[in-house]
Amino acid sequence: MAQHYLKSVGNRGLAFKYELKAADQAISRGAFSDGLVFMEAATKLAVTKPELKVVSDVIQRALRDIA
Repeated sequence: MAQHYLKSVGNRGLAFKYELKAADQAISRGAFSDGLVFMEAATKLAVTKPELKVVSDVIQRALRDIA
């Protein structure tokens, strides 16, 4: 879904949302490598402080899950 929205004009926010959701789901399943790929894509799309905060929160949760 994220790639679809990314190619649409004016839908960067939705692309970010779906990349983040994909990362969150992958991390919750223990697929940390996949989660990392999605997080990298979401990080490239993040442009506001709240978006960056959410990215940081998901990364912190992943680190807790790994430990």
